[in-house]
Formats: sequence, structure tokens, C-alpha cells
Amino acid sequence: MSRWALIILAVLGTILFGVKLWIVYPVKWIGHADAADYAEMADSLIHGKGLSVEYIGYCYFISLRKYPQITHPDAHYPPLYSFLIVPFFLIFGKQAFAAKIPSLLISSLGLPIVTYLLARKLTKSALVGLAAGLTILAVPKMFRHSLYCLSDVLYAFMVATTIFLLLRGLEKPRWFPIMGISAALSYLAKGSGLLLIPSYLLTYLILRPTLKDRPYADRMFAAGMLTTLLVLTPWFVRNTIHFGNPIFSTQSYAAGYIGYQDWEVGTYSLYKDGNLPNITWKFKRGLSFVARKTFEFYKRYLWWSF
Repeated sequence: MSRWALIILAVLGTILFGVKLWIVYPVKWIGHADAADYAEMADSLIHGKGLSVEYIGYCYFISLRKYPQITHPDAHYPPLYSFLIVPFFLIFGKQAFAAKIPSLLISSLGLPIVTYLLARKLTKSALVGLAAGLTILAVPKMFRHSLYCLSDVLYAFMVATTIFLLLRGLEKPRWFPIMGISAALSYLAKGSGLLLIPSYLLTYLILRPTLKDRPYADRMFAAGMLTTLLVLTPWFVRNTIHFGNPIFSTQSYAAGYIGYQDWEVGTYSLYKDGNLPNITWKFKRGLSFVARKTFEFYKRYLWWSF
């Protein structure tokens, strides 16, 4: 059953990839500023300009401090999706559809298959795993989001892969270093991946008493965490050189207003003299306002989830 389940997912995923490619191929628009961010970083890599962008997006948060020119080191998103775009730009040129191919491939093949593996690992049932993988292929919201040049699907894939490898490592600790690579790539896919790394450590500590050879497992898990650090070190060094903070992102400024005032007002206001937004700004209108807006957000989010 396991073999046939993978074959079914691979065949259906390949067909779905073709359908998605047929949809996005004639669309010449790359997307909004976030999508352009990934595509421009990929183009800069190809032309030897590193992880830079040549348009003004969120750089107004930092331009007055260090980079007054339009071309500047990207300061908003981690670069993994941009790296995945590079080979398709090299093959097809700088085309909008080429920038979306990584998301199409991962959503059609990578994520359904790793979801199958994870569900089978948790339930010991290939049938349940197949149902989980088919769900990824069939959910309309997943289909729609996979058509964009964004890292959301990639992030889901990397997190699911990391969890699967963590479970494998609990059975065979030699998998922990590979898990460490996957955990690092989760962060390079989306900044929130950094917050999940402590959860992997906590999970290991909770389940550690159930392991047979704990000293060996401890060494392999430590090697996995060290691998995560080694993979992330170049990114940390780059951010420290440019921005003085290894985990810097302009999203830390955007957190001061996202969800609590109009997007256009917060994003396109001019911030002068270093008076940049921060997470405390949302409390200027009082705790009751923040509580109400937060409740509205979660109410809407939960409604969308069903």
C-alpha cells in the first residue's frame, strides 16, 4: 500500500503541476511587493549583486540610517525561496511564471508527499497518509496560494519535513543532523521558523526518557542543533554586517502597526529622524483597543480555517 500511495500522489501531483503551470504561464504579473522581493533577490544573485533589491519597498525603514540609495541589501525576507527561483530564471529568463515554479512544484509534489510520510509515521497507516496527502492536493485555499511567488507553501513544506525528521530521529538518531539542516531551512524560508527551533529541543527533552540509547541520541541531537547553527551562520553574519543584528528584519518594525491600523497608512507613512515603528506602537490607543482588534483577527482567522 505504501508504494502505491506514493505512486498515486506522484501521478496526481504531476498532473496538478501541469494544470497550475497552464494557469500561471500567461500571467505576466509577478505579484505584489512581497512576491517582487523574492524575484528581485533571485535576479540580483544571478547578476552578482548578492541578496539585494532595486526598488523601494520596506527599505524606507532603514534607508535614512545606512542605505539612502534605491539599490540596497534586502532587509525584509529570508532568501531560501529566492535561491530556488534562480535555476528557473537561468532556464526561462526573468519571467513571472518562472518565479512561481518552485511553489508549484512544492505544492504539487513535495508537500503532499511529506504530509503523507508524516501522517503515516504518526498513525502507522498508509491509508491515513494517503488521505492526508490527497487533502493537500485538493484543498482550494492551498491550490490558490500555491500559484503565487511567495514562500508560504515552501515554509509549510520545510516545517513538515523537520517534524518528520525529528520523529525519525527519535527512532534512529542519525537522522538528527539532517533534521538540523531542515530546521535551518525553515527559518531561511520564513522568519517565524526561528521560533520553532526551541520547540524541537523541548520535544526532544520531553521524549528523551523513552529513548533506548540516550547518550548516543543526545550526541546526535546536539549535532543536529549545531548543524542548524552552521547552516544559519552565513545569514547571521550577513545581517550583522549590514544591519548590526543577526536576525534583523524590517518586519520587526511592521509589527508595530500590522492589524491595528490601515495597512497603507502604516506601510507608506514617512518615518523621519529614526522614529521607526515598534511593537509598542499598537498600544497607543489603549489595551482595550488592542484586545478588540486581536479578538476580531482570531475570530476572522478561525472562520477562514473552516
